[in-house]
Amino acid sequence: TEKKKFDELNREYIHKNLSVTRLFGIFTPSLTLTVGVAAMISLWVGGEAVVAKEMSLGSFVAFNGYLLMLSWPMMGIGYVVNLTQKGQAAMGRIQEMFLARPGIVDDAKTINSIDEFRGDIEFRDLNFSYSQSDKPSLQNIKFKIPSGQILAVVGVIGSGKSTLVQLIPRLYEVAKDTLFIGGHSIRDIPLSVLRKNIGYVDQEPYLFSATLRENIIFGMNEISTEAVNDVIKNSGLLADINRFPDGLETIIGERGVSLSGGQIQRVALARALLIRPKILVLDDAFSSLDAETEDNILKNIREFTSGITTVMVSHRLTAVRKADRIILINDGQIVEDGSHDELLQLDGKYAQTYKNQALAMEMEITLQ
Repeated sequence: TEKKKFDELNREYIHKNLSVTRLFGIFTPSLTLTVGVAAMISLWVGGEAVVAKEMSLGSFVAFNGYLLMLSWPMMGIGYVVNLTQKGQAAMGRIQEMFLARPGIVDDAKTINSIDEFRGDIEFRDLNFSYSQSDKPSLQNIKFKIPSGQILAVVGVIGSGKSTLVQLIPRLYEVAKDTLFIGGHSIRDIPLSVLRKNIGYVDQEPYLFSATLRENIIFGMNEISTEAVNDVIKNSGLLADINRFPDGLETIIGERGVSLSGGQIQRVALARALLIRPKILVLDDAFSSLDAETEDNILKNIREFTSGITTVMVSHRLTAVRKADRIILINDGQIVEDGSHDELLQLDGKYAQTYKNQALAMEMEITLQ
């Protein structure tokens, strides 16, 4: 569907550019022709007038000089009109951004209703689709995460894992009374309060063209150096920062262009840990790390996030085996639910995938 929309936009863009090119193809020769015809008429009529002594030679030369001087301003008017049209089109696009309003906003009743909440999360028969015409991305989701527990969400690509965790910070709207946080319906919690208490690390986090320190403390007004050093250590960034020429003051470039994928994810993790959220969401946040580094970071943040409800998405099942609870999603539905040991005893899809991944890792170690 998206490819089709993109193709239609491309075709529209090509059509409009071709129209402009055709217009310029007609406009430029026509302008040159008009100037030439005007000069020819001037010579013809003016020459006859000079011969007939109805006009002096000086007046004729002056007239032609004025005519030549006027031709370029007239051409300039055409270029100004063209630039004005381009400017209006560009301003329209800018205004569209300035006037854009979020689709998810607080109701008037919820603005000052809740100041804080606990970290427990509950899904009650939740169904979700991105549009009415789309197939449901999540169906009959029903479970509860007590405050302070670690929940792991696993499944194949496209099964609905990211969709599920993106509902927690209310990046997409859900039906009323289907998702509760701290005992409150998520639609009753003010967005500022909700998102201030949720640390979210995406698969592809965004970093700014600033220093490492500024990227880590982004959004924080006052923060101690000790707190920054603590999250750096727990996110596994300490050794990397020591190798940078300017340490925390190293400028990393737009989107962290000077960092590796794993370093970008760890900077984003440090940023999320710094706010000490009540809920931490890790949406495949360690996909660019090797298994050993991921395991070390998880050990660190388990201690650091004690008492924080953690929801983590991962394709690497060896990383989630110590989670308090694991749910396996397939085609938008929860098909297996339990602890690591319980799911292995169930001998279902989770157990089969875990054994395959463990065997692959053993073979990789043997080959090395």
